[in-house]
Amino acid sequence: MPLAFTTVHGATPTDRELHANPAFLADALAAFTGTDTLTLHLQDPKEGSTTLRPLLLTTGTRPTGEDYRHLLMPVRPS
Repeated sequence: MPLAFTTVHGATPTDRELHANPAFLADALAAFTGTDTLTLHLQDPKEGSTTLRPLLLTTGTRPTGEDYRHLLMPVRPS
């Protein structure tokens, strides 16, 4: 599903696809109650690497701090 996004730091990805286990994503989203906005923090893979980096969901705009955080591992589509 397409989502609205804002790039806070770095280049804006225009061709990035993200896949997650739907059950794990639903559990992660259900953990955030009483908030209207979530921030999904993405990291580019290291150059030459095929390893997927974890996704971080927070209630605030920064990946550090006292905001609630949830870590989710992306999956490769088969």
